[in-house]
Amino acid sequence: MNEVLKEFSEIINEIKILQERKDQRISESKIKIHFIDNSLLEATEIEVFSIKKRKYAYQWMNAKFELITRWDNANHHKHISTYPHHKHIGAENNIVESIDITLNDVLIEIRETIKNT
Repeated sequence: MNEVLKEFSEIINEIKILQERKDQRISESKIKIHFIDNSLLEATEIEVFSIKKRKYAYQWMNAKFELITRWDNANHHKHISTYPHHKHIGAENNIVESIDITLNDVLIEIRETIKNT
């Protein structure tokens, strides 16, 4: 994860690692990233190797803690064609299709948004 974050250092003010664990069975990480525009990303990733299952949630908020975008693969919103992958844009009830996304993908999108504002 640290290698991924280094690539985006020009837009990051602070990184807080809340949880990090990796062994032969599971990889878990939970971090908060504060960006130069005062927005915040809370990222959670869990991977269980034996069953090849990955859970993620990346919640990006503005300085007032209002939702900008949350990407996740929670097991709901079965009406979305990319189920379980979906994102919430601007509000919890504004749910749209998404892809199986990674922290790197999210940071690329955030970097583009920050640079264009």
